[in-house]
Amino acid sequence: MDGFAREYARAIGATLSTGGSNLGLDALVERVATDPDVLAPFAATWPLDGAEGVRVVPLRPTPLYPWYAVWRTAGQHPALPRLVRAVRAAGRRPEPAHETWLPRAATG
Repeated sequence: MDGFAREYARAIGATLSTGGSNLGLDALVERVATDPDVLAPFAATWPLDGAEGVRVVPLRPTPLYPWYAVWRTAGQHPALPRLVRAVRAAGRRPEPAHETWLPRAATG
C-alpha cells in the first residue's frame, strides 16, 4: 500500500507523511482540523459530520486501490479469482477512466 500511496500523493501534488503514531480516527481528524498543510483520505462512510475545521472534498481522480490489487500481474493471492467473480456478480464497475487513477504499474 505504501508504494501506491506515495505514487498517488505525487500524482495529486501532495506530500505523504508516514511518520508518527496511529492514534485513531479522532486524533487524525483533529490533526487535519488544526494543521492547514495536512490532508488525509477518509472513507466516505467514516463519521466526519460536524468535524469543525475539516472540509470534505471528493478525491479526483479517485484512486482505485482495490482494482489495483486485482490487476496485479505478479504475486496474486490464490483467492483472487473468487474475489473477481464475486465483484463481477455484484455488478460493480469502476468509475469512468477520466475520473479514476491507477499507478503506472497497473496502467501499462
